Amino acid sequence: MKIFNIVACFLIVFYCVAGAENLSFDELKAIGDNLKQKEEILNKKERELAEKEKNLSNLEQELLKKEKELNEIRQKLETLYEKIKVTEDENLDKLAKVYGSTKAKSAASVIAKMELDKAVSLFQKMNPMAAGKIMSELAKVDPEFASKISERLTPTKDKLK
Repeated sequence: MKIFNIVACFLIVFYCVAGAENLSFDELKAIGDNLKQKEEILNKKERELAEKEKNLSNLEQELLKKEKELNEIRQKLETLYEKIKVTEDENLDKLAKVYGSTKAKSAASVIAKMELDKAVSLFQKMNPMAAGKIMSELAKVDPEFASKISERLTPTKDKLK
């Protein structure tokens, strides 16, 4: 309504100052009515835009809440993963001590059936003397597996950097 009043005043001033005496009152009224319709359309679009902004704000709040929840879940998973890793390392240390005190031939036959990564980790945790004896026996039981373990244990240029 404010815009309509401003425009009406503008038209009256324009009519008086600019020599718009050629425009009739009906023409000025038609222009004013047209401007009023446009004002109503603008007001409607403004309300729609305000509603959309409100919806966007609500969605943004939901997204922030979900992001926070996901970060909390990620943090819990990382903590759990670290606990599992620590437990796994402790178990591997114990296992390395057990195999280190077992006869080399017996340990080699069991290690030959392990996954390669586990076997490598186990050898890394063992006493070097015990690991050498077991590796010697492992080479007799499964030379290819022993070779793969040796390759993984051997430092490479990439590992040294």
